[in-house]
Amino acid sequence: MRITPLNYSVNLLSKYWELNTARINVKAYSSIDQVTEAGVNQTSNVATTNVGATNPMYIDPSLALDMAEVYNALANPDDRLGILMLLNKPELMNLLFLLDKEKLLLGLNFFSMPKLLELLLRLPKELLLQALLMFMNIDELLSIMPQRELLRILSSSKVKESMLLKAIENLPTHILIAMLEAVLGESVGKLKHADVMKKMQHLKKRQILEGLLTLPSGTLQQICAQFCKMDPSLLMEMSKGAISKPFTRFQKSMLVESFRVVDSSEIIKLLGGLPKNLLAQVACMIDPGDLAQALSNHFPNIIAMMAGA
Repeated sequence: MRITPLNYSVNLLSKYWELNTARINVKAYSSIDQVTEAGVNQTSNVATTNVGATNPMYIDPSLALDMAEVYNALANPDDRLGILMLLNKPELMNLLFLLDKEKLLLGLNFFSMPKLLELLLRLPKELLLQALLMFMNIDELLSIMPQRELLRILSSSKVKESMLLKAIENLPTHILIAMLEAVLGESVGKLKHADVMKKMQHLKKRQILEGLLTLPSGTLQQICAQFCKMDPSLLMEMSKGAISKPFTRFQKSMLVESFRVVDSSEIIKLLGGLPKNLLAQVACMIDPGDLAQALSNHFPNIIAMMAGA
């Protein structure tokens, strides 16, 4: 099975968060379970220091900043984080719509691996299947599936008896005879290939499937792959449990990358499960210019605080 880990390194996180090395070492791979109350208080203190005692509900026009000044005030990552901590969680989540999917995916790194797996396995079976096929092809996927899941595919109403017979007609004669004898429960003696296939044509689909169970696992996988390549929707016949199991062996970077199949708006909903201080750090990836414009348009009280700081 070909699974290549993706690079979600500390350097990449540093590039987007613009955080210093000390903060990255402490925060970049922190999980929800590792966030301490002291960390939250410390961030809150930074925010309080920046804004002083300015009344957030009163906006003094004389304190208005032009966009260049606002941008400069937000260019410092520490100041930007302190300002973002003044917002509540719903407001922070709304700001996340300014991020592209790449940066939203980076934000998922703040979840622990067990939490990421839990969130991932809540996705519909169709999306889980799409995620798996990002890391492996159909042949590789079917090679790790138990026999019962392969039979689910072949049992589909989309796979007719005639299709199954066509799929096995080129198998060696002795293998076909073994299949036929397993179904009939009696010896059929030595038959020519054409005669074996004639007898097969009188079998019901249930009996053909029973005969397929006598095939080597590799041969059964090849037959399934043949049908699934013609109609990939057949993969949906497999159970969600079977499709979910490979994710339990994924590395963290692969779990994060699996969420690429999810819309950005849904990723933002998932990020809403982070504590506020980590959510604010995700929002720190917003371009300072975009953030300045958003604050100016929707949070003029914050702009007033910045002017009075």
